Amino acid sequence: MKTKRFFVVGLALAFSVMAQEPTEKIEPLNLDIAGDGAVTNQLVVETGLTEETEAPMALQKDELKKERDTPPVESKEEASSTNTAVNAKASFLLDTGIQYAEEGDYKDAERAYLRALEEDPNNESIQFRLSTLYIQTERFAEGVDLLEALVAEHPENSRVRNNLAWAYATGKGVRNNKKALRHAREAILSSPTFPSMWHTLAEAYYMAGDYKRALRASEHAIDLLTQRNPEADELPSFEAQRTKIQRAAKALRMLDGLDEDE
Repeated sequence: MKTKRFFVVGLALAFSVMAQEPTEKIEPLNLDIAGDGAVTNQLVVETGLTEETEAPMALQKDELKKERDTPPVESKEEASSTNTAVNAKASFLLDTGIQYAEEGDYKDAERAYLRALEEDPNNESIQFRLSTLYIQTERFAEGVDLLEALVAEHPENSRVRNNLAWAYATGKGVRNNKKALRHAREAILSSPTFPSMWHTLAEAYYMAGDYKRALRASEHAIDLLTQRNPEADELPSFEAQRTKIQRAAKALRMLDGLDEDE
């Protein structure tokens, strides 16, 4: 006798975080890659869901007994609904973390990002945002660990390369001039017209003591930035970098001159 089963599945999302996090409307995460900045850019990745395989249309007697003794497997529709619920919660937590970070509330931002990763452990955008937070708060070792893992998965992503280069060039406890230069160059190969990439390369050369190349990269970064009609608060940091490199180069020339006089 054929047995028909009807499963009525109701899914309801009750986020306990909503009782703790801000209740105002949060804008969805913008995944455009057009923005600039050394450690605040977004990671853009494409994600996909793996579909469940369908069960056979008919079952043999042994399989029928096994089916009775085994909990039902979710259908594609049910699995899709579950995935949608998980994605919605992770997205909400990610957006909440972004809002906290923008407000300077880094402790709550980290908490939101970590909870988002619990919902979606392989989400590259969450991992990237968390790594950015760690770099901003000078927890460089933790940031580098996340970025190295992302580079392994997305070697062509210039944003990940750029931030990793910045961490290796400036991060206390993780300084590595060779790695900083390598990742900065790789970032520029993927995004050669981004001012922030050249700004990072200039910093990497500066920290390595190669002031000639550092100055050249810094001036090119300023040229690219001015072509984009930058905001009033963008250009000063680029100009400050150039001045810093010029002073270092001048001091080195003076020292070289003193050596020649001896």
